Amino acid sequence: MPAEGKKPGKSEKPSRWPMAVKLIAFVIIVAMPFLIYRIGSSSRQVVPEVKRKPYPATVQAQFVRAVDGDTLAVRIDGEEERVQLLGVDAGELYRKVTKTERDRLTTEWEATDDPAAQESQQRLEELLFGGTLTLEFEGQQVDRYGRLLAYVWLEDGDGSEPLFVNEWMLREGLAEPYWLGDRKKYAERLHAAYGAKESDASADSG
Repeated sequence: MPAEGKKPGKSEKPSRWPMAVKLIAFVIIVAMPFLIYRIGSSSRQVVPEVKRKPYPATVQAQFVRAVDGDTLAVRIDGEEERVQLLGVDAGELYRKVTKTERDRLTTEWEATDDPAAQESQQRLEELLFGGTLTLEFEGQQVDRYGRLLAYVWLEDGDGSEPLFVNEWMLREGLAEPYWLGDRKKYAERLHAAYGAKESDASADSG
């Protein structure tokens, strides 16, 4: 007779799911260190660590071009570098614009058509064209965009005192003072140059 409470014709079979779940968990545990290593290796290959040797406190460079009113392209020992003028902020020639095309976001560079920005770039290009520069560093040498952060001096070649380019931009009204952080060496001099230009402008308007 069949056992009480059980239907005839039915046989009991042990469930295989618990064993399968245990097996899957075991495989995941064993494979996890290998997967973590592979993911880490792939990340390092896609975004390699950038290491660059720091320059001395001052270094000579050859002017290449004015990217805009506060950024230069220079050549140091045959290598081209971008240089951001410390303490100086000029108008932007280009700006990033986000557009939607076919339901996809794209980012492009677009000309600003800013006359003041164009004048700053052109005047800087004319001043430095063919010139030899001395870059002077204070504190951190490179910003997050890979540009060198420097005070720039234009060598005259006749033995006279070099022209302090950062100061000249402010005195000529081609830029405004920009935050220097802990860099104090020329902070007063740069603000004084901008203040002198503001005073001259007030006197002319009066």
